[in-house]
Amino acid sequence: MSTLPFKLRKYHKYSSRQNWEKRGLIFVDDEHFGSVYNEYIHATNCYLCNKLFPSSRDRQLAYDRNTGNPRHIVCQYCNMIKIDDLYNT
Repeated sequence: MSTLPFKLRKYHKYSSRQNWEKRGLIFVDDEHFGSVYNEYIHATNCYLCNKLFPSSRDRQLAYDRNTGNPRHIVCQYCNMIKIDDLYNT
């Protein structure tokens, strides 16, 4: 198992799932969520611009707002300008 790039707070996995689902993300099952979560906690760079995440608060899980499907782990800037939507139209 590789070392995580950032320290995780207690109950991080549980609270992440609750927050993501509250925002509209849809996971097929627990295995799907586990896969997405594992990718998220190990991400060190933005998928779209390759910017290094200075802290765990700088990474965000981008998702399709129409279907709720997770897409990529991105920086706040790329998520804010919805650059991911431009690539998937």
